[in-house]
Amino acid sequence: MTTPSASWTSYPLLTPEQVSSYLTRVSLSSKPEDPSSEYLRALQFSTLTNIPFDTSRMHLKKTIGRDPQDSETPFRWGGGEGVNIDVQHCYRQIVELRRGGYCFANNGLFAAVLRSIGFRVAQVPARVYMLRNKDPKEVGYDWSGMNNHQVLIVSVPGEEGEWLCDVGFGGGGSPYPILLAHDVQSESITDDESFFLLKESLPGADKQFLPYEDAGISWTLYRTFEKGFLEKKDRYSSPLYHFVNLSCTQFDWEIVNYFTSHCPSAYFSHFMSISRLLPSGTRWSLVFDSKRDPEAGEYYSRHGSSGGFENVQKVPMTEGAIWEILSRDFGFLPDL
Repeated sequence: MTTPSASWTSYPLLTPEQVSSYLTRVSLSSKPEDPSSEYLRALQFSTLTNIPFDTSRMHLKKTIGRDPQDSETPFRWGGGEGVNIDVQHCYRQIVELRRGGYCFANNGLFAAVLRSIGFRVAQVPARVYMLRNKDPKEVGYDWSGMNNHQVLIVSVPGEEGEWLCDVGFGGGGSPYPILLAHDVQSESITDDESFFLLKESLPGADKQFLPYEDAGISWTLYRTFEKGFLEKKDRYSSPLYHFVNLSCTQFDWEIVNYFTSHCPSAYFSHFMSISRLLPSGTRWSLVFDSKRDPEAGEYYSRHGSSGGFENVQKVPMTEGAIWEILSRDFGFLPDL
């Protein structure tokens, strides 16, 4: 974990050359002359469809000096080096090695890119709804015990309004920035889902738990399933996460990331996911879940929110089997 310094309140930027390389990584030709909401929309979409959600650094060993595809060694939960969210480290992992990261890495690097282009960015903590894709009217509310997610609130110089941006949620989030406004529908790639924000207290929480309620800066992001989700066919909305519009410093994120990346009780300690959204709305995911199947993982695709699981393949828990998919389908490069 990084030790705070005299510059702990500053936010890291990228060089013009690094910004150019990032844009190439996400298949955009060049940065704009001036920031705009239209470019912000294009940049978020291109980032999500090129950079995967990726927790493999927590569990897979470094590949220096060896070909990981030749290894029959079983991967060990927590056997990786953990996740380093220093922006320059994230740049090397995501741009140079063509890998991904989870929210603190992907959104942290995205924030540095946006600031370097000229956007104004706040990195804001969020509390995740743990009954993912469920209808709270049927199952109630269960929120993460800590603010274990990061989102970005972005403003464009010369334009009114703010935008919620998120390139690190790992599936089910909006592919486009969402205007920070109460109860305004936001489209998705496919017509079977949409998104909206509600300016509200944390749903289902005791009122004594809501220190920011009177400040009017508390929001919940919802995902609407226009055609239902899997076995449920009726239209309903499910929360994704709840956040208070207060920015944190890089050192704040280091503390939360250390817990998420190293603590045995953290969610990702026994759950590995590498997942990428395609421009068509189809998502490919490689998932290992020790609670669901301790012997093997699954590699599959899903289209939109109403489609079922397709192209399902069982994947052995060996470095070689995992790296074959990561190299071939996700474009991961071995460690330098």
